[in-house]
Amino acid sequence: MPSKYLDAVRRLAMIEAHQWKCVICRKAIIDEFEIDHMIPKELGLPERETELATLLRQLERPGFGIYGLGNLGPAHRACNNQKGVTVYPVTILHERLTFIGSLVPDVERFIADSKRSRAFEKAMLAIAAAIDAGETSAEAVSAKLAETIQAPTPTTPDYAVAWTPMALQQFRDTGDSKERIESALLSAAQRGEMKFQRNASLSNAWILRFTLNHEPWRAFARFDNGLLLITQVAAKKNAD
Repeated sequence: MPSKYLDAVRRLAMIEAHQWKCVICRKAIIDEFEIDHMIPKELGLPERETELATLLRQLERPGFGIYGLGNLGPAHRACNNQKGVTVYPVTILHERLTFIGSLVPDVERFIADSKRSRAFEKAMLAIAAAIDAGETSAEAVSAKLAETIQAPTPTTPDYAVAWTPMALQQFRDTGDSKERIESALLSAAQRGEMKFQRNASLSNAWILRFTLNHEPWRAFARFDNGLLLITQVAAKKNAD
């Protein structure tokens, strides 16, 4: 079973590959989302084994894994709830599964990129801490960086980060760097410097307070199954 971190990364990879569109209604997702099993996972129960085998023969997909990436996609919570355990007709299922399958390489690429990014963040934090503590020298930095990057990627970080289309548009409007802000946010969290405040106006929503260039910043976000979904971020003077 994947770790919490990998599960969060898979969720982020899927919604990125699907370009923030619901796999059920094909309309834009702008906030929270769920992961839908196009062939309902209930067909994986032992008592429905024969039903699943028959369906897969009709789809000409023997051995198809209903828990694999080829059967999963992001969905609006309302769409997912409405679909429930419904098994679509074979013609519809074939079209939907073909579409999802075409995006699996993109999902896998996003997952690999996220792993590399997290490994690099770990390396930079390790080196910064060593330099601050006087435990390394300038001559040793390159060797330490290479050694740390080659170490196994951690399997249980707190979360992966995603940005809603609205937040991304904000960066385009203001000219801020998403990478710069995300790096500051993650570094503050991993160093234990992040301050969290519950946002009483929304369910499962938080205000994250961190520092960037010695200035206080705020990020408005939701935590969802290991995924930190950021809806807005701004310097405190612009967020009040």
